[in-house]
Amino acid sequence: MQRRAIDALGKQSPLPASTLEALIALMEDPDWEVQRRAVDALGEQPLLPASALEALIALTKDPHIDMRLSAAEVLGKQSSLPASALEALIALMDDSFQMVRCRTAEVLAKHRWTFYGSLPKLNRQQIKLIYTEYLLTQRFDRGAPFYI
Repeated sequence: MQRRAIDALGKQSPLPASTLEALIALMEDPDWEVQRRAVDALGEQPLLPASALEALIALTKDPHIDMRLSAAEVLGKQSSLPASALEALIALMDDSFQMVRCRTAEVLAKHRWTFYGSLPKLNRQQIKLIYTEYLLTQRFDRGAPFYI
């Protein structure tokens, strides 16, 4: 029942602040499926509060691949990201799963203007990893910019 309620909330936008806070609290539920649905519901919101962004940043380190993927995707849907979110996404580029790295590269590409502002803080290895992963992602998508 709880999962269906979360799914129903995800179809409504924008949600009141109290409902957003309830969804943020569900991101710490012991059931990872409830967590994932809460993250997905938040992903349908056009603008998330700082507390939601902080919770999503924490989920980029979650042991479940689905949680890391969902967190990266929801962060990618935001119109702007704080530097801490970009740092968490950059750290995801070292993830052991290629799918996580590819989706994270897509998110970083979407937020490239914010990302470029943080380039001086990155080391050469991080920049090369992000660029290489982005190129691998784009190689197979003929509709993507800079198709190779």
